[in-house]
Amino acid sequence: MFWCFAALIIGKGSSTRLFLAACLGAAASESLKLMHFPLLDALRASSAGHFILGHQFAWTNLAAYGIGISCMTLLARPSNAAGTRRHN
Repeated sequence: MFWCFAALIIGKGSSTRLFLAACLGAAASESLKLMHFPLLDALRASSAGHFILGHQFAWTNLAAYGIGISCMTLLARPSNAAGTRRHN
């Protein structure tokens, strides 16, 4: 999901920039779960807010985001399956 958002925002940029933007978005999203103030807690009380913002921070989620973003970055690289070479 974060890779897709980064791809929409950055467009056809380098895969490194796309990877870093997606990782930054995932880390920001997960870190937001550590913050608690009245407005944010009120948003989390709704079903949609709980789904979008989450409730509990977990390091394993960051690892899962990293794996998913890495896989998407590798899968989205231009393929050389036809045997043609890309020339810059």
